[in-house]
Amino acid sequence: MTAVFHNAEHHDADPTSGGGAKQTCGSDFDQKSFFPGSDACTCRCRARFRQTTNAYSGVHLEWATQGGTRLQARWTMPQIRRPEDVQGLRDNTVKFDLETTRVQFFGAHGSLPQVLGETLETYGFRLAEQDGDNRLTRNRRLWTVGGRAFVRPAAGKWDHDVEGAYQFGTARRSTAAADTADLDVSAWFAHAEVGYTRRTGWTPSLAAMFDAASGDGGKAGHYRRFDTLFGARRFDFGRTALYGALQRTNIVSP
Repeated sequence: MTAVFHNAEHHDADPTSGGGAKQTCGSDFDQKSFFPGSDACTCRCRARFRQTTNAYSGVHLEWATQGGTRLQARWTMPQIRRPEDVQGLRDNTVKFDLETTRVQFFGAHGSLPQVLGETLETYGFRLAEQDGDNRLTRNRRLWTVGGRAFVRPAAGKWDHDVEGAYQFGTARRSTAAADTADLDVSAWFAHAEVGYTRRTGWTPSLAAMFDAASGDGGKAGHYRRFDTLFGARRFDFGRTALYGALQRTNIVSP
C-alpha cells in the first residue's frame, strides 16, 4: 500500500489505452491521472490542447496484488484557476490559483482483471462544494457511482466496453446570489461500444459506439442533468478540442 500527499496535474496519456478511444467516468474520472493506471475520464480527467490543466492537491492511497486487482482511494482539493470573471480574463489580471476546503473531491476506484475474460471496474466519487472565499457556486453535493466492463482491443479479436453511472445528491440551478434553492439531483450516464480489429500489418479497427446521458426538464425541486464534474469531452465528442458542440450530458448519440 502506498500513501502520497502531492499536487497532481492531469496530463495526457496514450489515447489508445484501455477499451479503445473511449474515456469516460470510471474510465474518464481521471482515472489516468486522478487514479493512475485506470482507463477512465468522464468525471475527472487530464486535458489536451489547453493552456491550463486540471490539478488537485491531496492524499492518494493504493492497494494492488500481483494478479492485477487494484483498489485506489483519493481525497483532494481541486485547484480553482483565477481570475474567474470575464473582465479579469480580458484584462490579463494575474492572481494566484485557489485551493480551499470549501471545494472537496474524493472517491475510490476498484479494478478486477480476468473475470470471464473481461476487466471489471467500479467507482464512487463525491463532490462537496459551497459558497465562500468571495466565490458563488452551485453548492453541488453530489455522489456519482458506477461500473464498467471491458475487453481491450487485440488483433483478430472482438472487443467491447460497457459503462454506466448514476448521480444523486443536491445542487442549485445556477450560481446567482438569489438562487438559494437546493434541488434533488437524480441523473445518469451510459456508454456501450463494440469493435473488431483486423489481423493485418496496420491492424485497422472498426467500432460502433452509443452514448446517452440524462438532461434536465426544469421540474420544480428536481435536477436531472448529468454533471461530468472534472471529466473531459474531447475523447469522444471533440477530437480537436478547439470547439466542442457536445458534452456527455443531455444526449442520445449512436
